[in-house]
Amino acid sequence: GIEQDDLFVPIESETNELKLELATEVVYTDNEFLKEYLTGTESEESYTLVHSKVRPDMAKALGLTPLSQFLDITEDTFEDAGQCEPLTTRLKNILTDYKDGLTIIKELLQNADDAEATEVNICYDARVHSADPKKLFFPGMADSHGPALIVHNNKTFSDDDFKNITQLAGGTKQNKPLKIGKFGIGFCSVYHITDVPSFVSKDFLYIFDPTLKHLQKAVSNPARPGKKTKFTQKVISTSQQLQPYTGLFEFDPKRPYDGTMFRLPFRKAYSEISSTFYSESTVQELLKKMNESSSNLLLFLQHVKKITFSRFDSDKTA
Repeated sequence: GIEQDDLFVPIESETNELKLELATEVVYTDNEFLKEYLTGTESEESYTLVHSKVRPDMAKALGLTPLSQFLDITEDTFEDAGQCEPLTTRLKNILTDYKDGLTIIKELLQNADDAEATEVNICYDARVHSADPKKLFFPGMADSHGPALIVHNNKTFSDDDFKNITQLAGGTKQNKPLKIGKFGIGFCSVYHITDVPSFVSKDFLYIFDPTLKHLQKAVSNPARPGKKTKFTQKVISTSQQLQPYTGLFEFDPKRPYDGTMFRLPFRKAYSEISSTFYSESTVQELLKKMNESSSNLLLFLQHVKKITFSRFDSDKTA
């Protein structure tokens, strides 16, 4: 290939004559203001500008120096500084509107009812699942393989459900008045008890990790702190990633799941989202409240006819 030291490119000139210059000595306009600025001021900078017929993308491909770089305009000169609110702060504020721990089960029951599920199973999984980071596709999730609240229903997610649950506003259900609950802000009540909720439905595993302490480098865009994974792919199904789900309510990672199962690992220490963490006694109190209120909750549901409670004890380590 042609070395840049041997490459000549057309340059701007005050005459209409074609003039060529070594590519290493030529810059291109990546910002029109900078060009106007240099034209309108007595700049000490001496530069040669590529011909205007050479598009910026072509100039970049040819390896020419952008004008901003030539003038030493770095990221420190201009950087993003708009007002923003970390997702963890937003969630913490949302939880103040959902103070009652029972809100968690109310929201998940209502969403199961929206999906026309007829059965909801609530399980306290007290087991600590083996989690060798070397056998996890997301090794940072090993810390979440301890005791958790499992909420299962016998309907799969719709395309709208998958979309809604990733949006705090849960927009698409707002136009359906018969839908009692809605994913979005209501679903955020699960952060009362967990920092890293996950769920399986059809052949997808979703993991939400607002603090990014579990998924860590696996997330390329911190503005969307979570992962969607097709768990039936062999590289996932043969790992230990889905071990906390396997065997519960007929879940098999090697085939699509005919239902929806949420896993909410209990928070074990203070986090950016909440200062509430769950001991054995706190968990038992929460489950007792859920059990006592379940019959009343059924009165307000159209499709769910059965709510069951179960427990897997820690002496049956998976």
